[in-house]
Amino acid sequence: MGRLMENTSIKKRDPKHKIYCQEEYAQEAYDKYCDFFEGKRIVPKDMVAGQTCSAVVISIDANRVILQAESTQSILLDYQKESKFLEKKGLAALIPGMMLNVMIESAKVGEYVGSIEQAYVLGIKKDLFKAMKDKNAAYEVTIKSVNDGGFIVDLAGVDCFMPGSLAAANKILNFESMLGKKVYVMVETYLDQSDMFVVSNKKYIQHILPQKIKELNLSKEYSGTITGVMPYGCFVEWDEIFTGLLHETEMADANWKELKPGVFTTFWVKEIKENNRVILSQKGPSVENKLWQEFKEKYEGEMFPDAMIKDVKPFGVFIDMKGIVGMLTPREFKRTGIKPREGEFLDVFVKQVDVYTRKVFLKNGSDEG
Repeated sequence: MGRLMENTSIKKRDPKHKIYCQEEYAQEAYDKYCDFFEGKRIVPKDMVAGQTCSAVVISIDANRVILQAESTQSILLDYQKESKFLEKKGLAALIPGMMLNVMIESAKVGEYVGSIEQAYVLGIKKDLFKAMKDKNAAYEVTIKSVNDGGFIVDLAGVDCFMPGSLAAANKILNFESMLGKKVYVMVETYLDQSDMFVVSNKKYIQHILPQKIKELNLSKEYSGTITGVMPYGCFVEWDEIFTGLLHETEMADANWKELKPGVFTTFWVKEIKENNRVILSQKGPSVENKLWQEFKEKYEGEMFPDAMIKDVKPFGVFIDMKGIVGMLTPREFKRTGIKPREGEFLDVFVKQVDVYTRKVFLKNGSDEG
């Protein structure tokens, strides 16, 4: 890296200080350094390779960056290498006085060489170890290359392994088609031998599927790709998350047995069964599905005026809202002092509509302010 030359023009606050920066900002950087450590009792100590620490930028030239750690030790960085890393991550350029996290790559008789990139990678790895226990942590990755049995993916600068069986909701027909694709994953485990995390897109899909299924629209036409053909119909995947069964009785094409995996098709969501099983149809949305979907879109989170009391039971009062029936508990009427009677009208607040289970959760409108 060349021989260091002391800058004798600097106005020192401590005669023991030695400043090697020759740039115009050397005095300003030195003053910031002194301000940072002012009032702190620092005991110099040796550092070891693999250690991370906070350090302040003292000087920058074309080839190197000199930092000062809180332990007062000087750390050298490869300026070209670090600049490329900062640019790739869209981070701010280095300037004197900036505080950084640095990992010590080598330590030889008091000469320390560090890396911002390695400190960053180490921080990501610590997060991934925590994510192995966190049931909600998910990350976006980019698929870099095809590996034996799966893919190498880039997770915020850290290479991870994603097995082919965990790379999608269904079997992948063409591994090469996945290259460059961005997907969300969750962390499965860590392999000590290869120092690599195993991640899973399938685990992420299973995590978000229950909520995403609730967002499906029963009156909307969807499009997807056939992933498998059975004697009774075929399975279709869409939006890289959902998989549904299109039964032969719900197909519009009489020649459906000629369909093959990879064929593109259109359909509607007919119903959701237990365990989030999605049933599809090519015959269009049913009248009942359209009615419930339109009701949800118009009234969920809103007041429904002049709903009719259809039936009064000891356990609840059934409310008719133009063909959609919900229920109010007796407690809703006790709060208002109103005695419900069949055939009377009242305003109700629609809290939630579940179009799949055909349930409407209501609140007495007189309680809404």
